[in-house]
Amino acid sequence: MKHKHCELIKAWAEGAEIEYLFISEWKPIEKPSWDEKTEYRVKPNIETWYYPIVSNDHSFEYMSSTGINKLHNVDEEFKGKAVEVLYENGIIINVKLIKV
Repeated sequence: MKHKHCELIKAWAEGAEIEYLFISEWKPIEKPSWDEKTEYRVKPNIETWYYPIVSNDHSFEYMSSTGINKLHNVDEEFKGKAVEVLYENGIIINVKLIKV
């Protein structure tokens, strides 16, 4: 029978960073015990990118790797500010307006 964490063990052996779930938070672990009652994962690759907001004909938008993105329900105060975009393994997981 295949071990529950077989794929994670292989990834760890190849150098991947592993995390385990402690209560409701992922924590790094250098030497996992691979207990079948514990949840493990490969540490996600999280990147943060910042994009300036520009005004275009009474709307606001920002340019990112996915193209031009229109912002809705944005106050005039954010004109000239920025958008913070969090990517996890190349997928957008969070976008928020920030004052720079």
